[in-house]
Amino acid sequence: MKTSPVTAGELGKAVKQFIAATLAARKTMEGQAQNLGGNWLAANDLNFSERYLAAVKRVRPDDLLRVAREYLTAETALFTRCCLMAPRPKWPRPSKKNRARDPEI
Repeated sequence: MKTSPVTAGELGKAVKQFIAATLAARKTMEGQAQNLGGNWLAANDLNFSERYLAAVKRVRPDDLLRVAREYLTAETALFTRCCLMAPRPKWPRPSKKNRARDPEI
């Protein structure tokens, strides 16, 4: 991605998928409320998502190449590692007497 631009077809597919997912999230009243609330909290603008979608539609392969070269560098990379230090303990199963007293167990 840093050496050659994505194809117009790849970008078009990604843009369509993004727009479809965004619009699908707005099908319910809850989704519309989340959209408006998120717009207000993030940008203090109830129409922010509309402007964002319009900007996504304007992205060109050269834009992605330029941004990838600027931001996808070793200096900006973040590496994380998740290691379990010990296996999870096997808790003893509650006795039948305790299960009878407390059905939640």
